[in-house]
Amino acid sequence: MIKNKKYKEIEYDNLVWKSIDNGYYIRYFDGDRIFLHRYIYEKEVGDIPYKFIVHHIDEDILNNDKSNLKTMSRKDHTSLHRSGFVESAESNRKRSIASSGKRNAMYGRHHTEECKRKMSIKMSKMFTGKGNPMYGKTMSEESRKKISDSLKKYHENKRNNKWIY
Repeated sequence: MIKNKKYKEIEYDNLVWKSIDNGYYIRYFDGDRIFLHRYIYEKEVGDIPYKFIVHHIDEDILNNDKSNLKTMSRKDHTSLHRSGFVESAESNRKRSIASSGKRNAMYGRHHTEECKRKMSIKMSKMFTGKGNPMYGKTMSEESRKKISDSLKKYHENKRNNKWIY
């Protein structure tokens, strides 16, 4: 194992892998970031199904033995790690503001007038004529009435501060 001040480094398959802040080891191949545990799984076990993740069975991210790795869908993986988890109101509040203000990637940035104009044109094309999802379709009177009643109810509740959907 090689160490330096900024990274922990290990060698696997005659390649040097550097640890990142979250503890995982990575390496770049042709500009793409590859995780060591995914590399090991593909080399030792087989292909990783599309949009699947490689899970550490014992939850030790440093244990990259092939017997400790298995593929899971992102949904199953999230369920596994969040089972029995109830987020407090305070945690929820903190998470919701985590990317607000200066932490937001767009903080202090603004679109140029030219960019705004191009976006406006693109959006108008997307939803007019053949770009409109309802293009060439007709709605029954019953559907129109349902939508109209729903909108009336929404606006009435909004006026009365009764935000019930």
